Amino acid sequence: QQLFNDIDLTWRQRNADSDMRFVFRDSYTTDLERSEKSKNRLSALYFDYKSLTGGYTARLGRQSPTGGGVMGRFDGVSASYLLRPKLKLGAVAGIPTDKYFESRRKFYGMSIDADGVLPNFGAGLYAIQQNIDGEVDRRALGLEMRYFNGGASVFSQFDYDLKIKGLNIATVQGTLVMDDM
Repeated sequence: QQLFNDIDLTWRQRNADSDMRFVFRDSYTTDLERSEKSKNRLSALYFDYKSLTGGYTARLGRQSPTGGGVMGRFDGVSASYLLRPKLKLGAVAGIPTDKYFESRRKFYGMSIDADGVLPNFGAGLYAIQQNIDGEVDRRALGLEMRYFNGGASVFSQFDYDLKIKGLNIATVQGTLVMDDM
């Protein structure tokens, strides 16, 4: 028998110049038969700042990836700057939250995204490096593409690892929402 406890708190303040947000999401599972099996999972704890007039954003804390070759939830910083309408430069650095034995892991990367250059289409290029215990674990160049049109959406990612000299990820996922018949 288990008891699930979840909390999801968001604070937001928006004005003509900025949009600020603080997010806290946590889940605690109580094992009623074996208390040593109870566990806590902090899924989000971050502060997000968006300048509505300066074209930049920054997020600091525990967060989920939003592209750029990041593979999972992490503690760190992500930031972007709008170079011109529809063209954004991004950077990310952090430590993955999922444990991998007793290793020390970290990553950092850069990306450039273009949205709406073609109707309903967006794409991004990224470079990312992950280290584990001081050694390069992944050094990749990648391409992410997005397509939206009405009820259809398609996401794809192609990730080439320079360290292993091979394709690391090739994925295409889509959704089609149809009208009621």
